[in-house]
Amino acid sequence: MDKNDLKNQYKAYRGGTAQLAGAQVSTQVQEKLDEAERLEKAGQYNEAVAILQPLSDQGDAVAQYKLAFFYNNGKGVPKDDAIALDLMKKAAEGGYATAQAGLGDMYSRGYGNVLNRDPIKAFEWWHKAAANGDTDAQLLLYKDYRNMFGSEQGHDKAKADEFLRKAAEGGNAEAQYLMGFFYDQGTMGGKKDRATAVLWWRKSAAQGYLEAQDSDIGGFYNGAYVDDPQSLEILRAAAEKGEAEAQYQLGMCYEKDDDDDKALEWWRKAAAQGHAGAQYKNAMNLPGDDPEIFGLYKKAAEQGHAHAQYYLAECYADGDHDTEKDPFKAMEWYKKAAEKGHEKAREKMDELPQKLYDEGYAYEKGESKNFEEAAKLYRFAAEMGHDDAQARLALCYFNEDGVEQDFCEAFKWASKAEKQGNAGACLVLAYMYQDGYGVEGDRDKALSFYRRAEKRGMDLESLQETIDGLENDGYCEIDISDYENDMPASGSRLSSSGSGSGGASRSAASSGDGAGSGAKSGSKKVNIISAIIGGVVLSFIPIIGTIGGAIAGWFLGPKIYKKIKGE
Repeated sequence: MDKNDLKNQYKAYRGGTAQLAGAQVSTQVQEKLDEAERLEKAGQYNEAVAILQPLSDQGDAVAQYKLAFFYNNGKGVPKDDAIALDLMKKAAEGGYATAQAGLGDMYSRGYGNVLNRDPIKAFEWWHKAAANGDTDAQLLLYKDYRNMFGSEQGHDKAKADEFLRKAAEGGNAEAQYLMGFFYDQGTMGGKKDRATAVLWWRKSAAQGYLEAQDSDIGGFYNGAYVDDPQSLEILRAAAEKGEAEAQYQLGMCYEKDDDDDKALEWWRKAAAQGHAGAQYKNAMNLPGDDPEIFGLYKKAAEQGHAHAQYYLAECYADGDHDTEKDPFKAMEWYKKAAEKGHEKAREKMDELPQKLYDEGYAYEKGESKNFEEAAKLYRFAAEMGHDDAQARLALCYFNEDGVEQDFCEAFKWASKAEKQGNAGACLVLAYMYQDGYGVEGDRDKALSFYRRAEKRGMDLESLQETIDGLENDGYCEIDISDYENDMPASGSRLSSSGSGSGGASRSAASSGDGAGSGAKSGSKKVNIISAIIGGVVLSFIPIIGTIGGAIAGWFLGPKIYKKIKGE
């Protein structure tokens, strides 16, 4: 099973009583789980992990299950398949039905390099989850007994139907759709039963299941199939009486017959009564500059219409249809649509942080530079967990690019990026510790961060003299696992003299690809600042030291600048 397989089967815990055999979740624990989920949605993965880890250590199965996905995705913690698997096993063995289903799925496909495929164990864990009421496991057992996985269980229609019905009655949207399909085909109950098929399809469609919304449910109304004239008249009569569902379905019939004007006429009537499907159809068929489009998408989306949720997210993501751009609202609606099976929405969820980062880079790198807009976009992406954006935002705060200089914010965002394995963020932290920007100068920590950047694949040849100098002065690598405790005071910034306690050039952490991508031009500016501060560093040597320091700074400054920049 790869990352996407595991992510696709992930069902975020939504509150209430956990599906634990014979156990209840305390109110206090539930509040912590809810807070962790809120932080996760906001992209504050480190903070979410900080809440979940103690609960997991105490044996809370829900926390163990959720924490497994942080390790699977490398969010807030280093990616580690072995730990993810261990946590999933603990949660499953602790009786959490959702984790039991998830572990069964891992066994059914195999998981990275740490778990081989084992259909027998998958089958066993699905049975445990199904017995505890997990409808996903019940649906998987239906498919297993139908021999869809080619397992050794073989075909057993009676058991397959039993688990499908349990899943459908338990509220599983896909199972409800399949029940409708089989009743319509006559393979459930021994004969065709369109009225029962419609009931199941409507239940599935009400949950936003796309196949049900897009299926031939549009051809039914109160059990009447509209492909024949008699049934069409029944539908028309109901529509003319003002029944919104009938009006919507009649519009679908006219669309099928390529009569768009008639279709829109009926959809407008249904939309006026608040019918989500009709609101969506109306929005899709209006001219692109029509001011009603956003409002129609929003009304339909708020009622759970998956396609409308996706297009509402697009409005927020791109600022379409006179919508104020709001990436966080875009992510919220992409997620709602993705949870209903909208594949494009799921893809956009993954793409949005990178898209924001690229836009920020363009503002910083382009001919008409706009550092304020770049910093704003970096922040959006950073808060969604994009490590390069977090590192770039740290540099913005360090260098006062588009935001007010704030070493607390610089340290915070560099730490978040570093925890995700970002090499450039290590350099930012190294410079802060080396020269005491916002933190107490600590050259052991500085050297440790240089080495960590190097271990993560960054070529530090141009900084080797600096690193060798630290080692020659007796500094050494130390344990820096708790460095986050050194968080600077909020709002800390350079004094009017323009130097940290160690006196290094501000350009040492100048914006560039080494901590993400993109860079300000201006090596002349770097040289001048480096020259001045280089003189201050060696000012204890009268006259000659100052001149020597300035000359050294003039030449060394650009080398450091280029290293951060990635050149």
